[in-house]
Amino acid sequence: LSPEREELVGATIRNWIEDLSTRPLEEEGLGVEPVPETAPRLVCVPAEDLADELVGHMLAQLAAGGGETPPVLEHDLPRSEVLSRLAELGAEQVFLSVLAPYSYTQVRELCRDLRAHFPGLRIVVALWDLRAEAERYRRRLTAAGADEVVSTLQEAVRAVRTAPARASDPVVLAVELGRELRDGDLQRAEALLDEAGPKIPLETLVLDVLRPALAALRRDAMAGRIAAGVERLAHALLRDRLAVLGEMAPQGQGYRALALPAPGEEPETDQLILTLLMRQAGWNVVHLAQLPDEGLEEAVASVQPHVILFSATLAPGAGRLLGLAEELRGEHPELLFVLDGPGFRPAAVPRLGGAALLAGADVRKTLMAIERRLPPLPVNEGPPLARMPKADQPTEMARSS
Repeated sequence: LSPEREELVGATIRNWIEDLSTRPLEEEGLGVEPVPETAPRLVCVPAEDLADELVGHMLAQLAAGGGETPPVLEHDLPRSEVLSRLAELGAEQVFLSVLAPYSYTQVRELCRDLRAHFPGLRIVVALWDLRAEAERYRRRLTAAGADEVVSTLQEAVRAVRTAPARASDPVVLAVELGRELRDGDLQRAEALLDEAGPKIPLETLVLDVLRPALAALRRDAMAGRIAAGVERLAHALLRDRLAVLGEMAPQGQGYRALALPAPGEEPETDQLILTLLMRQAGWNVVHLAQLPDEGLEEAVASVQPHVILFSATLAPGAGRLLGLAEELRGEHPELLFVLDGPGFRPAAVPRLGGAALLAGADVRKTLMAIERRLPPLPVNEGPPLARMPKADQPTEMARSS
């Protein structure tokens, strides 16, 4: 077709699509799920030419299911403009339409660019004219960054409608949370965390979302990419969230720990995370906000801990805590001291005669190392025999019923 003729055909098909969008949609034949209430924001991107763009419009109409139609980008946009538009539209998933076989190479490059610029973006690719070779291309496109490759209209609609919710994907959540924190939109950041709370396991939320977000804030502040005031507020928000999660975690009946920061300091973030994981693992953890004037003897006598967790950001505070540990070892040689934070140096471990370990960068491994150093807990053998009912004697509950 001549360019003029191709443009005319394209305009005609576009008009047909727009006319069809005003008619009631009959989906029974597609056999797909209804549109979810919280579907990730979809943008359709043509891989090569006008035909891909038109197919994108068709898919957008079906994906909407009678609701708001997702945007479709123009086929002749430069790659940089495509990336810019996706960012402006807040795309959470993209649909790449590939009609011509020769467009495969270009769509693979597009997948790589999208994955590099938007790590949390969900990418669905439709190979309309390559059904026979879909499996071979699927492997290659997946390696390039695609999340799903489809070859039929039914598969395409199902793929974009059943995409995992953004809030249930920790990678996506971490990216979005970081963006909102850098922009200073703390209200939106809190909303993201509130939405994710019921959908992401607690350990995943803490280790794969909150901890990386705190680390990124520190890096951005040191590099001058974020204002100091914004960093302080965002840091406080994340620490408060960690503290709340820790308070909500149930106390266990297993090993016992006493956690304490250096005088005048807040607990290290990793100590908050470690104690939360301890509670998840059945520990009973008691936090002391500050060092009591009378020292730790009374707290140790009350809690009877197996482990004392010290955290210190600065060397003077670490020295004060090490002095306390040396005093306690004389009366309680069975105690294990866990030292967390940059205030402690490796030389602190031999100073305590080996009854200490430095918390590592991997919080899970630190917890495993702690439990390996402890003796097994005594097995609960149940109530004394005198209090146990005989096999043929009904219990009080049975009598009352």
